[in-house]
Amino acid sequence: MSLRITKYLLLLPLTISLFGINLVAQEIEEVIVTSTKKAASVQDLALSVQALTSTDMVEAQITETEDMAELIPGFIQSPGIGSGTNVGIRGLIGTAVGANTTASVQSHINGLQVNSSVFTTIGFFDSSQIEILSGPQGTLFGRNATGGIINVTTTAPEHNFEGSMKFDIGQGGQTRMTYAQNFDLTDKLAARIAVQSYEKDGQIYNIHTENNIDNRSTEDYRISLNYAINDTTELDIIHQSHTADDNRSHFTANRCERDPFYGCLPWEEGQLNTPGFTSGSVDGLFGILAQTNNNNDDFANSIYPSSIDEVNRDFDPHTKQTFDLTQIILTKQFDNFELKVRASTSDRDYLRTGDVDGSVASEGATSGVINAIMNGGVQAAVVAGALADPTNAGAIDAGLATTEQVTAGALAAYDAAVAAGGTAAIPFFDNDNNQFDIALGLPCMDGVGEWSGSFECSDVVETTDQVEINLVSDFDGPLNFVAGLFAWESNNHNTFYTHTQAYNVLRSFDLHPMSNYFAVGNGSLPELQGQGYGGLAFYNQFVGWAGSGFIETYDLENPFYDDPETGYSGIDPTLEATCAQLTAAQQNPFGCDEILQSNLDFVSYITAADALLAQLGQPVAFKRTLPMELGGLIQDNPVIQESVAIYGNLFYDISDDTKLTIGYRANDDKYDDYSVNALGDGTNPDYVYSPVYDLYTFGGTVEASDAEFRTKGSDTAETFKLAIQHNLNDDMMVYASVSTGNKPGGSTPDQYGNPSVFAPETVDSFEFGLRSILMDGRLLMNLTAFSMEFQDAHTSQVVGSAAITNSLDYTHNGFEGQMKFFVTEATSIDFNFLALDSTIDEGESLFNPLNPNGATQILDVYRIGPDDYDADGVVIEGSDTARWIAALQAQYAATGGLSQDLLVNQPATGLPCATATFLGMNELGLCSDALAASGNSFIGGTAASYAALLTGNEDAQGLLPFLMFALTDTGIIANYQGRNLSAGRWVADSDTFAGLPLPWLAADYLVPLGGTRTPFTSELDYNIAVNHSMAVMSGMLDLKLTYSHKGDSNGDLFDSPLTYTPDQDYLDLYGNWTPNDGDYYVGFYVKNLEDSRNLAGSRTTSEMVGGPANLYFTQPRTAGVTFGLNF
Repeated sequence: MSLRITKYLLLLPLTISLFGINLVAQEIEEVIVTSTKKAASVQDLALSVQALTSTDMVEAQITETEDMAELIPGFIQSPGIGSGTNVGIRGLIGTAVGANTTASVQSHINGLQVNSSVFTTIGFFDSSQIEILSGPQGTLFGRNATGGIINVTTTAPEHNFEGSMKFDIGQGGQTRMTYAQNFDLTDKLAARIAVQSYEKDGQIYNIHTENNIDNRSTEDYRISLNYAINDTTELDIIHQSHTADDNRSHFTANRCERDPFYGCLPWEEGQLNTPGFTSGSVDGLFGILAQTNNNNDDFANSIYPSSIDEVNRDFDPHTKQTFDLTQIILTKQFDNFELKVRASTSDRDYLRTGDVDGSVASEGATSGVINAIMNGGVQAAVVAGALADPTNAGAIDAGLATTEQVTAGALAAYDAAVAAGGTAAIPFFDNDNNQFDIALGLPCMDGVGEWSGSFECSDVVETTDQVEINLVSDFDGPLNFVAGLFAWESNNHNTFYTHTQAYNVLRSFDLHPMSNYFAVGNGSLPELQGQGYGGLAFYNQFVGWAGSGFIETYDLENPFYDDPETGYSGIDPTLEATCAQLTAAQQNPFGCDEILQSNLDFVSYITAADALLAQLGQPVAFKRTLPMELGGLIQDNPVIQESVAIYGNLFYDISDDTKLTIGYRANDDKYDDYSVNALGDGTNPDYVYSPVYDLYTFGGTVEASDAEFRTKGSDTAETFKLAIQHNLNDDMMVYASVSTGNKPGGSTPDQYGNPSVFAPETVDSFEFGLRSILMDGRLLMNLTAFSMEFQDAHTSQVVGSAAITNSLDYTHNGFEGQMKFFVTEATSIDFNFLALDSTIDEGESLFNPLNPNGATQILDVYRIGPDDYDADGVVIEGSDTARWIAALQAQYAATGGLSQDLLVNQPATGLPCATATFLGMNELGLCSDALAASGNSFIGGTAASYAALLTGNEDAQGLLPFLMFALTDTGIIANYQGRNLSAGRWVADSDTFAGLPLPWLAADYLVPLGGTRTPFTSELDYNIAVNHSMAVMSGMLDLKLTYSHKGDSNGDLFDSPLTYTPDQDYLDLYGNWTPNDGDYYVGFYVKNLEDSRNLAGSRTTSEMVGGPANLYFTQPRTAGVTFGLNF
C-alpha cells in the first residue's frame, strides 16, 4: 500500500473520535438482485454478483461506465478501433474489432442486450440498480457471454406524482441536469418521464485550431409506461433516446519514438504527441507515387506538445451519435409461475472523425515532378538568355562558338551558382523551397479544408431486434426452475475510412497542383488536366514517364499474343487456344502481331490502352478519377447476425442448507458477412471502375462481388452450469460451480481484402466462493476464487490495412473480494480487490507487424538503387548498396544461411540463353548457359548477384526510392509496405519479379506468447472507501473518501513499451447533506483529489502511419456541487 493511502487512512481514528463512537453497530443491508430472473439476495447466490443501488450511484457520483472503471476492481473501459468501445469485468475484455464480432462482456438494459459502445455513452440516468455478473452467463441471459453481464435496471413508474430534479455544476464548464417524475394517469396506467442534459467543456487544447477539444454534449430522455391489464398481468413500454454531438477524443494522445525506418521504434516507449516518420509508413510510399512526398520528412519541424492537456492536430475530432431503444415487457403471474416476455428494437447512427497521425505537418507537400518542370523552365530561360546575349550571339555568328557550347557554358555557370547557394535571380527548386498545400473534402468531414497526413472516419448504422421469453417457477417444494427462449438479430453496417493526402491525390490527377502544368493551352506539356485521369495505374505510368524527362515512348502490346510459357493466347490461358485459333473463330479483333502500335507518346499510349480495354469490354485503366470513398483505406462491412437459443436453470434443494443448480443452454448463431477491405483500387485486382462508389459491385458484378467478399457461417453450441451451495450457518454460505461459455465465430477482412474466418470462443470456468455476514451483522465478507480457461479467445490485431481477429488460448485465474465493515453505527469501511494471474498459454505465437523480426536495435540502414553502380555496372565502394551487400553476405555466413536463399529460378531451365532471350524469358539478362547445362535451375548465389537482380529489375525501379533495408540485431529486414506483407505483394503484378525471394521476409518471425500476461489485465486492483455519517443542521451529512489503485498493464499482445500502462492511483472525496424531511439534498465532490494525471490505457495502431501508440489519460481533478430536489 502506498504512503499516500496510508496517510489518509491514518485520519480514520481521528475522524471517529471527533464525531463520537456509537457502540450500537449498524447492520449490513440486504441487497436484492433480479438479473437471475428470480429476486434474491446477493448473499444467497452461487455466483459472483456486485450490485450498485441508486443510493450508491448518488453517493459515489456514478453517472456513466467511466466512473465504474475507477471504482470497481477489474472493470475496464477501453476505446477500440473505429466505432467500438470495449467493456470488461474481472479484468476480462474482448478486443475483437468489426461488425461481425461479439463482445465477451454483454451489456443489458432491463435484461435486454444493447451494444456495448452505446452502453458506455448513454450513462445511468434515472436508474434504480446496476448489477454485474462475472463469468459465463449463458444459462441466465438470452445473449450468450463468456466474460460476464452488466445489467442496468431503469426506474419504474409509480402511481403518484412524485419526482426529482438534480443539478450538477463542476469545473471545466461541467453541467448535468436531470429531471424525473411519475404520473398517475389512471388507476391502471402510470407513467414516468426522465430527461437528462450533460455539457462539459473540452480539457485539451489543440494548438493548431486554437480550440479546446474532448468536450461532451449529450441529451437523453426516457418515457416509461406501466399498464395493469388485470390483477395478474401488466405491460411495460419503455422508450429511450440518446443524442451526442461533440468533439470528444477517441484517444487523448499518441506516443512514438520517431525512426526513418520503422516509423516508430517498436521497442521504445516514445515521446508524447509525436507522429511516426513518414518514410517508415505505408503512406510514405503513396506520397512518392502521388508526388506529394518526395522523400521528405513531413513532420521534421512540427510541434510535439509535451503536455497531456495539449495536442497539435490538423482538425478537431467530431463525434455524432443517435440511439433509440424501445422495450416492451409483458409480465403474467400464475399461481406457481411467472411468465415474462421481453422485446426490444433499437437503432444506432454513429459518426466519428479523427486525425490518425496525431500531428500537423510542418512541411508542405513536395513533388519531384514539379521541381523538375520548374527547374527545366529556369534552365530553358537561362539558355535562352545566354543565346540572346549580344556577345554570345556575335561569337556564334563569327564561328567562334557553337550554340551547343554556349548552352553548355550557360548551364555549367547556372549549376555552379546553384551549388554556391543561388540567389533569387538564380533559383533552384527542391523540397525545401518548393512546397504546396492541398485542399480536400473527405467523407464525414465538415466541408473542404487544407490538411496533411492521415484522417479517419467511422460510420455505423445498426438496427437490433430481440425477443426473450422467460418462465419462472415458484413452487413450495424443493424443485424450481427458470426457462428461457431467445431470438436476436442485428443488422449492422460499419464503414471505416483511413484517408491520406497522398492516396486522395492518387484517386484524381486534378486534385494535385501538378496538374496545372498540364492544363489546356499551358504550353509544351500534354493536356492532361480535366480529362478524368487518376488511379494507381495512371500514376505509376505517369511517374515513370516524368522520370524520363517526358520523352519516353511506348509500345502497345497485343493482349492476344501467345504466352511464351503456355503457348496459348495471353488473353485467357484457361481457354487453351492460340492467338491464331481465336482469330479464326472471330474472337480476336487485333490479329496476332506482338506489338499493335509502336513508339507512342505518353498521351497517345494511355489513350490507346484505354480504348483497347474498352473494346474488350474491360474497365479503363487511366482515365478513371476514383470516387471519394476510395481516397485511401476503406473497410466496408455490412453484416447480419442472428442468434436463437433455449436456456434455463434447474434449482433443487437437497436439504434446508444445501442447494444444487443445473444449467443448460443450446444456441444457434448465424452470420451473413460482406467484407470489403481495400486500399483504393490497388488491393482489388477485380475492381471495376465506376465514377460512383458501389459496395456491391466492387468485385465487378454483383455475382462476382458476392463470391469474393461475402462469407456466411453458423455455429451451434451447448453450454452448461453446475453449482452446489451449502449454508455453514445462518451467516455463512460456500459454493462451488463449473460452467462453460461460448461466443460465436465470424469473419473479418484481412490486409489483402480476403475474408478471414475465426472460430468460436469457448471458456471453462471454475469458481469457489464464500458469502458471509459476520460480527453480528457488522462485517460483510464475500470472497471468490476462480479459474477460467479460454480456447480460441478473440483478440484483434492491426496488420497492414486491416484489424484481424486472431484466436488464442489463455488462462485467467483470480481471487476477488468485496468487504464492508461498520466500525461504528456512523462509520464504515469498504474494501474491494481483484488479484489476477492471467497469461497466454504455452505454444501460442503470433506475428508482430510492427516488429516483424523481433529486433531490439538497428545497426545500419541502407537505401539501395541503380545510382550506387558506376558506368561499368560495378557497385561504388562505400555506397549503401555496397554496405548492404557486405552485411547480407556476412549475415548469411554467420547464420549458416544457404547460398540458394539468394538465388532465383533460372529464367529458362534447360534452354539456351539465346532461345530464352528470344522468347522473352530472360528480361534481366541473367541467364547462364553454364548453369543450365549443369542442370542448376538457379542463378545468382551471392549477395552481390542478388543486389544486381533487385536493382536491375525495371519493375522495381519505381519502388526502390522508397525501399530501405536495415541491419538489426536479429537480421536484415526491409520496410516496404510496412514490412509485414509477403513476397508476393512486393510486386504482385510482375511475373519477372514475383519469383524473387526476399530472404529478410522469408519466414515471418512468430513471437512466442506463452506466459505473457493477457492484454489489459493487471495483477492487482483494489479500492478502499471510508464512509461517515453525522447529524448537521437538522439533517444528515454523508461523507465518503475513496482510494483506488489499478495495477500496471499492457494493451498489446507483445508486451511493447509503447503500450505499457503503469500503476494508477486515485483519491476521491464525496459529500451529501440531506435535511430530515428528505425534500432535497446538497452535495459536493472532488474527483482525482491529487490531480494524478495517470495513463489509463493504450493500444497500438497500424504501420499505415508508422505504428504510434494511441493513449488515453484520466480526467484532471474535477470539483463540483450537486443539488437535488424531491417533490
